Amino acid sequence: MNTVFELAPLARGYDWSKAFAFSLAPAAPTFAAIYYFAGDNLLLASIVTGSAFVAIFLCALSLARDPLGYVTLTADALLLDSGQLHSRIPLSDLDLAQARFGLPAGNARTRLRLVTNPAHAVTLALRSGGDPICLSPLETDSFLTALRSHTA
Repeated sequence: MNTVFELAPLARGYDWSKAFAFSLAPAAPTFAAIYYFAGDNLLLASIVTGSAFVAIFLCALSLARDPLGYVTLTADALLLDSGQLHSRIPLSDLDLAQARFGLPAGNARTRLRLVTNPAHAVTLALRSGGDPICLSPLETDSFLTALRSHTA
């Protein structure tokens, strides 16, 4: 049975600055083009640009709330999926008994770091003793419980 855990966002809600930037970028050239081709009609250029800005802003809000990714715990592997990152880590490579809440001390090196919110960070040690893997599932306690259930 696969168990899917969503990655923890820094904050719940919309990324207003991202939506504003997506909307503002086409608004300036739109205003200039309408103003120029409408014969210096400031009112028409303002109305068209304002309407376009609002329409693009509403569409951009949906982009600004995309999920960050997922961690899927399968019977034999940990699957990481976030944007362009797709990784499979066999559970046999992990020392599941030493999985712990939090980041490694200081600026310790990590083999893979998928930390979207440091408050939800989990560090997974490797059996080979190499650099650990860090990730941040939204439901940290459930994730650690599910991982530890694989050790039994």
